[in-house]
Amino acid sequence: MGTQYRVHCPQCGYDATLALGVGFVFPEDFAEMQEKGRNGKFGDEVRDFFAEHPKGVMDSELVIGKCDKCGEYYSVPLIQMYIPKPSGKFREMFCAVRSVMPSRKGNISSSSELGSNYRLYKTHLPLCEKCGGDMKVFREKDIGKLSCPHCGKQFLIPEISALWD
Repeated sequence: MGTQYRVHCPQCGYDATLALGVGFVFPEDFAEMQEKGRNGKFGDEVRDFFAEHPKGVMDSELVIGKCDKCGEYYSVPLIQMYIPKPSGKFREMFCAVRSVMPSRKGNISSSSELGSNYRLYKTHLPLCEKCGGDMKVFREKDIGKLSCPHCGKQFLIPEISALWD
């Protein structure tokens, strides 16, 4: 399920739209993400992960990113890289086959399945699209604790503006 928020500052008028979560199209997107990750579409760090861990998989969810440099908030994809849990050769082989199968039957059908068969290895966030700074992650539970990046004097007021899936 995904949620879109409008956050605004009553002090200075700052306003932003932030989308969070994952949709029900996860199974369809999963195989495509693996291919893009292996081909370097998500950067060298993710491509190198797949080179070092051929049985690894990745998923992504939209989170709130705040730039450490310019202070702006963005919806950013938090890429999570996983490696199979060491549970014997059959499970490792099963996990590896499921991770690259192009059909829906071969894909992982939900992000919760990752926890059963894989362990989180590493996370990756893109750099700020405005200034190239590092991003700090905020989750949906943090939405009411975001301070205004412009005036810094006020917490932003969140309002749900859309739900999807």
